[in-house]
Amino acid sequence: MHWPIVIRRVEGHSMEPTLKQGAIIFATPLLSVGKGDVVVARHEDKDIIKRVTKIKDEKYFLEGDNSSHSRDSRRFGLVEKSEVLGRVIPSR
Repeated sequence: MHWPIVIRRVEGHSMEPTLKQGAIIFATPLLSVGKGDVVVARHEDKDIIKRVTKIKDEKYFLEGDNSSHSRDSRRFGLVEKSEVLGRVIPSR
């Protein structure tokens, strides 16, 4: 069985201290997404890595953990479920 995996490199400081710039993350669309999860989403033709802080009508409010360095839903609003590429798999 092949699981779809999304592999991305963290760019910027918006998810610090949780994820540091340059870190490699793995995400999968096979895991359900809930409040508090970190996801990879597509926004304005760019992949972003953010935390889900609210869910309303299958739309997600996404925020960076480092709010002073994050362009997120506080600026661009809710993200459609279809734009979420996958939930980040926590590293151990």
